[in-house]
Amino acid sequence: LSIRRQRQMCIRDRTFIYAIKLAIALVFIVGAIQKLKDIDTFQATVEAYDLLPQFLVTGFSITLPLVELVTACLLLFDLSQGLYGLILAILVLSITTTGIITNLLRGNLDVSCGCGGLEDEAPLSWGLVGRNLIILVMLLACFSPSDLRPLALFDTLTIIGGSLSVYFLYTITSQLIANHPKLIKLRESL
Repeated sequence: LSIRRQRQMCIRDRTFIYAIKLAIALVFIVGAIQKLKDIDTFQATVEAYDLLPQFLVTGFSITLPLVELVTACLLLFDLSQGLYGLILAILVLSITTTGIITNLLRGNLDVSCGCGGLEDEAPLSWGLVGRNLIILVMLLACFSPSDLRPLALFDTLTIIGGSLSVYFLYTITSQLIANHPKLIKLRESL
């Protein structure tokens, strides 16, 4: 392939990037609201991760959901560029995924993920790591150059539909991950 053709293949349609940013913003907003709504439970989860000194647990438990809200706002309010929102989203997901991996490697499996969201809280699992890695790849894809064509009405509908589809896939995946241990227990009881 010619260099020009290769470069064109790397350019993403802006609707793709906008749909990803909107979907991830929804994930962060819903998760942050759930965490702030039940801050005591989230603080207990952070403590159970056993990664921070005790004197940092309360501050981290309040700061993380607020950072998630700021991240969502940056992703929403600057859809065309939004580099700060993308970087912050990658940072937050990397930190939380590292916490999950650390506890999985330690064998600390009886901890809730603390993800927040509409689905049930899931115990730590490699499924959560896989889900987060897929989100990280989607966020990284948003850094590729996008076309500069103006958006039309159909593009707006595509962005809304695409972002809701990605968000619902995230929610369904999270619910399946949360239900997996329950299904295993049910099978064992039969």
